[in-house]
Order: sequence, then structure tokens, then C-alpha cells
Amino acid sequence: MIGFVPNIYALQYLQATEQADQSQVNKALSNMRKGYQKQLNYRRSLGSYSAFGNRDPSGSAWLTAYVIRSFAQASPFITIDTKDLDVSINWLYNTLGQEENGCFRSRGRVIHKEMQGGVNDEVTLTAFIVVSLLEAQQPLETQAIQDALSCIRNSIGSLEDTYTAALIAYALSIAKDPNVNKVLEYLESVAKNENGVRYWVSSRTQTPGSRRYNRGATASSLSIEMTAYVLLTYINVYGHDAIARGSAISKWIVSQQGPNGGFKSSQDTVVAIHALAEYARLVFGGESNLGIAFSYQEPFSLNSIFIIHDGNRLVLQRADLDQLPKAIDVIAIGEGCALLQVIIRYNVHPALPPAPAFDISFNVGPTTQQLEDACQESFNLNVCVRYLGDDGFSNMAMVEVKLVTGFVPEQKSFDLLKNGFYPELTRAEQRDKKVVLYFNEFNAKPLCFDLEVRRVHHVTDPSPVSSRFTTTTRQMSFSPPSGTWNV
Repeated sequence: MIGFVPNIYALQYLQATEQADQSQVNKALSNMRKGYQKQLNYRRSLGSYSAFGNRDPSGSAWLTAYVIRSFAQASPFITIDTKDLDVSINWLYNTLGQEENGCFRSRGRVIHKEMQGGVNDEVTLTAFIVVSLLEAQQPLETQAIQDALSCIRNSIGSLEDTYTAALIAYALSIAKDPNVNKVLEYLESVAKNENGVRYWVSSRTQTPGSRRYNRGATASSLSIEMTAYVLLTYINVYGHDAIARGSAISKWIVSQQGPNGGFKSSQDTVVAIHALAEYARLVFGGESNLGIAFSYQEPFSLNSIFIIHDGNRLVLQRADLDQLPKAIDVIAIGEGCALLQVIIRYNVHPALPPAPAFDISFNVGPTTQQLEDACQESFNLNVCVRYLGDDGFSNMAMVEVKLVTGFVPEQKSFDLLKNGFYPELTRAEQRDKKVVLYFNEFNAKPLCFDLEVRRVHHVTDPSPVSSRFTTTTRQMSFSPPSGTWNV
């Protein structure tokens, strides 16, 4: 979805500001069509969606709501099967269902783990589903939506979690519910204001392998996401006045962008791009005719000059500095709006490296067959993974095992992985010299699996086995001693 959704917001912005260039439109449409077809692979028979489609025991409420919203927003640009979309919406209303208090039930993997932390997890999920249904143009008066809004309103008096508050505020703002002002009062009371910017930080407990920062320059993914939700809420509540009210917020969000335009994770990138696109609609001022120059040398001289006009306003212009200056003087003349970003790359030794989020151990030993075979052509690789986080379980995870040169998996052993011998293992694939395994989650109890490998070629000085471990928010690599394999 990360390659699908941002194109929607980009096209919405370009069309609303009448800046759409046909080549850019065609590229965005192509990305959306590819993303749409790819996402259909994860659709289940009853209309819900999950990370592994029909291989999962049930559909995911979170992912289904996310897909519904995205497909509905994409429908003005590409052909979307509306009948299939209605089936998915009915799955949320009927198959998923709601509790007596109006909150939607949680079913399947939430995927976005932050939505299930804390005591208000059902309220947070309900707010997300309400946002998705309303942005998919479902009628506000629908009984299920009204019941869900009742669930949200009843939680306002006990709000303690900033992420939940930000998402609730956005849901209420879309519904034009006056209770949004109460939530905004709470959010204003916990906002961080420094150096001319405003943002919000998570009130949740830090877990191993993660860092939660209070300074704007190195914020967490969750802080970016919730700050973007607040900016979207400002736009819905204050309209044109959000230009002034949201200026400090938009500046902070922009300051968190990486050199390639993304943020810390796929989810915060999608929400942040949505917020910035909506804010850009408000501040768009028509024609551009700007000259921007900067100098970083003494005596003063203009090192680079950027000319920005209607024909190139969407084109990234950049200049490399041949030395690290003490200061950069910027001079701008003309009319229009432009964003100047300074990127500095450098290496540092971390003072306090983050605590590991996972404990991974490898053990290589003989197989049963090898004990009877003095040639020792087959070996058993035992891998154990344990999650160390205080919250008890990880996001979805992928383990990629790169085999030693000259070895291949034993087919019977790989078939056990592929055919459900390990209940926690959702999917197994073989890609060239790699075995790729997908897991729903890891917890504090070690989860171990075995993979038998067979030597098919004798290679001098083979490369060691290695494993790349990836969750939806974290990636790490591990290599056991190569001598373990030199048998």
C-alpha cells in the first residue's frame, strides 16, 4: 500500500491546485493500477483483507478498513470494482460487527501494532474504521457509524493516550462532531512547542529496540503520525484559519522528512504526506515567480541560484556544497512559495546504542541422515527467535536466511515449513540462495524452527550463512560464525 496510497494524495493536490502535468499524472496512475492489482492478491473470499489472504485464519479489521478507504479514494482516478468494495464494506458492518457499546470488534492481525497498545485499543481501532468509512464516502447517518461515534465519545473523559486522542480527534472532525473540541483541548495541553514548531509525542512506554525522543529533530514514527493526524484535524475544524494555526505543525512535519522525501516508516509516511498535501491546498497561492540564491563562502558571493516558475515548480532542484560552511545565507526575491531543505550526512559513534528488540540464536548440527553418513553432506540449521519488548509481542516479521554457497534446502524439510508444520509460520518461500519465512508475530517465548540443507557443490572458502530479520518497523541482520559451517 505504501506504493499505492501516496499517489492518491499527490493527484488530489495537483488537481485541486490545477498543477497537474500529464507525465506526472500518467506515472501516478500507473503506480496506482499496479498497486491495486497487487493488493487484490490479499483479498479473502468473504471480502476482507489480510497480510496473507486466505492463508490467514481470518481477515484483518484494520487492513480491510485501510483498503476500503484507499480504494474509494482512488476510484476517481482508476477503475475500482465497486461491487467488490461493497462486499468489503459489508464485511466490516456485518461479519466483523460491533460490541454493545458501539466499538468495532477486533479481528485478525491489526498490522499497525501501535493501534493495539494501551487500554483504549478497541476505541483506537474503532476511530480508525470510522475514518476509513467516512473517507470512503459512507453516509454519516449509517447506524453502525453512529454507534461507533458513540463508542468514541464515551472514551473522551478518560483519555490518557496521545496517539488515541489524535486519531479520535481526526475521526470526530470528519464527522463534524462538536466533541472534537474537547479532544483538541486535551491535545493542546500536551503539545510540545519549541523553536517555532509544534508537535506531539507518544505517551506510551518505550520498548527495547526503539527510542522515544522529546526533541523535534529526532522524533519517533508514532510522533510523526499523530502530529499529522492533528494537522488534518485542524484543517477540518478551522478551515482557512488552519493556515496560521497549523503553520508550526507543518514546519515540524517537514523537518522530519528524510533526504528522499519519506519519513520513519510506511504508515507515518502515508499519514504525513496526506496531511502535508491537504495543508498545501490551503496555502497554494497561484502563480510562482521566485529567485532563490544562497551563499556559504567568505567573502560573500552567490554560490547557487534557483529559479522557480510555474513550469518547474514541481521539479526538485539541488546543489552540492564542496565544503561544510558555518552558515548559509539565503536570499529570495519574487512571489510564491518554496521549501528549502539542507541535508547533512555524517557518521557518528552512538553513545547509547538501542537495546535489541529480538534475541536470535543459530545452531548448526548434523541431521539424522548425517549421523549414518560419514561424508556429512547434510546439516540441520536450527534458528530461535525471541521478542524482548515490554509490550509482549512484535509486529509481523520476516526472516530471510541466506544459505552458504554450495548448499540448498532439503525438499522434505522445506515442505514442512511450507505446509504448516509450524503454526506460527504463515508462509515460506525459496528465492535463489535464500529461504524467506513470514511470521504473524514473535513473543517472549522462543520460537524455533529447523531447516535441513544439503551440499550440492564443494566450494573453496564459502561465504557464511546469514539471516536478515525484518518486522513492519525494524530490520536487523545476524551472522553466526562462519566456522560453524566449515565442516
